[in-house]
Amino acid sequence: MHKWALNELPAVVDKKGKRVGRGHGSGLGKTCGRGVSGQKSRSGASVDPRRMGSDSTFIKSTPKITRMNNHAPRMLCVSVDFIIKRFGADIADMKTLIEKLNISFVNYSKLKVFGDLSKLVNLGLTRETRIIELKNFKR
Repeated sequence: MHKWALNELPAVVDKKGKRVGRGHGSGLGKTCGRGVSGQKSRSGASVDPRRMGSDSTFIKSTPKITRMNNHAPRMLCVSVDFIIKRFGADIADMKTLIEKLNISFVNYSKLKVFGDLSKLVNLGLTRETRIIELKNFKR
């Protein structure tokens, strides 16, 4: 039989949790770390995290989200840098750009190009004309 030295003992793998309620000398006696009385000190008790004491709930106190128009025309925003990185700066006209972007005409009604418009000279976009109506380019 092998005699173990203290430094050769195998590591303890399954360490059990501390037993609570076993006297004040254990560090977690009497109230077992739950504090003195109240709903959260009872066994099996859980408080709804949305509750805030006697006040009204957080969900009731926040305002409703209103004025979200789901029928409004949606705009697809594309940066000039994205266009150049994806397709290069030599795009001939707006029709080829829209074909290459492969835009769903059902979801979007406008295309907005933002960024340094002077990089895309061929498209002839200015600050006033950078929002394009897609209905003019339907397939």
